Amino acid sequence: QLPELSAEERASAARLAGGSIGRALVVAHEYGLKSYREMVALLEKLPQLDIAELHALGDRLARPNSDAAYVNFTELLGEWLARMIRSLAASRPISEAVPGESALMRRLFANASIDQWMLVWENINALLARAASLNLSRKQVIINIFSNLAQTAKGR
Repeated sequence: QLPELSAEERASAARLAGGSIGRALVVAHEYGLKSYREMVALLEKLPQLDIAELHALGDRLARPNSDAAYVNFTELLGEWLARMIRSLAASRPISEAVPGESALMRRLFANASIDQWMLVWENINALLARAASLNLSRKQVIINIFSNLAQTAKGR
């Protein structure tokens, strides 16, 4: 499967999919790897926000016919946060989908308590559910999510 991807990209898709072949195909075909790298690049800048990049991301995910890209991006972000919380709370090694991810997770985790990160994760999931049911602006949702992450990353 996925002969157009490099071995590294296939391995990243498999890690992000948590062992699900179907999910790995979705991640690979829906620009999931590109979106994931873009997401990690934005997260690496926290607690600062790159407003221009954030708006560009929001614009891209808010376009008509971008439903799959938006859902894929928000799922990957939620999974990334959950993986950070689980791995660091249990003092387990972090399996990286892209280089530098584990150092980023440790840095962010050092700035706020597990309770704060869990609250952010819960708030993001609640926002995404409200956004889906009320048809809220996807761009505004993405900006709000990253604003919450930045606030938490500023520390205690």
